[in-house]
Amino acid sequence: MKIAIAEDELLNYTELRNILIEIDPQMVISQQLPTISETRRYLLSNNDIDVIFADIRLGDGLVFEALSDVIENTPVVFTTAYDEYAIRAFNYNGIAYLLKPIEKKDVCRALITARKWGMSSGSAKQLFLSMQQGAKVYRQRFLVSHPDYCEVIDVERISHIMSENGITRLFLTDGHSVVVSYSLDDLCNQLDPSEFFRANRQYIVNIGHVKRLNNWFKGKTRLKVDCYPDLNIEVSKERTSKLKKWLDR
Repeated sequence: MKIAIAEDELLNYTELRNILIEIDPQMVISQQLPTISETRRYLLSNNDIDVIFADIRLGDGLVFEALSDVIENTPVVFTTAYDEYAIRAFNYNGIAYLLKPIEKKDVCRALITARKWGMSSGSAKQLFLSMQQGAKVYRQRFLVSHPDYCEVIDVERISHIMSENGITRLFLTDGHSVVVSYSLDDLCNQLDPSEFFRANRQYIVNIGHVKRLNNWFKGKTRLKVDCYPDLNIEVSKERTSKLKKWLDR
């Protein structure tokens, strides 16, 4: 994830940068952008920004002047000590309005919202990038918010995904599980189909953790995953044929 930070106070920039690195050490974060002109110049020369964190009052005016020239479909998290600009902020792709001092849990929530924004079917930027690359860009990780911290979960750590009573849960290889705010249909569009398979209406499985297939009655199959030996995932006769082709390649 590539982040731009428009902030005229060095201490505030440093604190926010440290929070972002704690959340995900792999983030690429811009240098401090303390003025409208520097913010505008940076955004014009970097069209692959995933999220902009923007203080509203910069050294030479309001950040809206910079955003109005360059912003298209990049989500903006506004960070400010003032609350009078909240309505105006949401005319500039504002997805969050954080009052200083900024807290880590609020940054986590903002990043989760930004990831949803980027995955949405209406994102022209995401569609354009996919068309440019000639292939769909699939999700590599999840950012999951907990009461006191945010956890980064690489998709390789996922054994399987289950949906029950409207709740979607990622089951991890270490035996733990976390809840995410996506349906299985959403995740089927976000995850690489060469790595993840929709076994039935309730389960998606990771190919790296499928242990065996047990034949069942009427041509059905019971799928076993290596990290959860007591789990039997039922696969219909029709889906079993597709499952075997998916595994045997």
